[in-house]
Amino acid sequence: KSFPSQHATLAAFAAVYISMYFNTVLTDSAKLLKPLLVFSFVMLAILAGLTRIIQFRNHPADVYCGWLLGAAIAVYLVKIRFSVLREYT
Repeated sequence: KSFPSQHATLAAFAAVYISMYFNTVLTDSAKLLKPLLVFSFVMLAILAGLTRIIQFRNHPADVYCGWLLGAAIAVYLVKIRFSVLREYT
């Protein structure tokens, strides 16, 4: 058992990071594709955390904190650290 849950942190990070990437890269012509991809990645992250709870591998608080930490790191990387890269492209 770990605090925060490493699996939930990685799943939330991947879901938020990939969702933000798809929102910036895909054009407006893919109006249905964007929400579908974002929804599917977020649901997979939630499923990964819930399976940790159901299998008694992590406490619910560990998973919730893992989700928050992973999402916060992804938002930080995309919004603050990688904003410099957009200026050069």
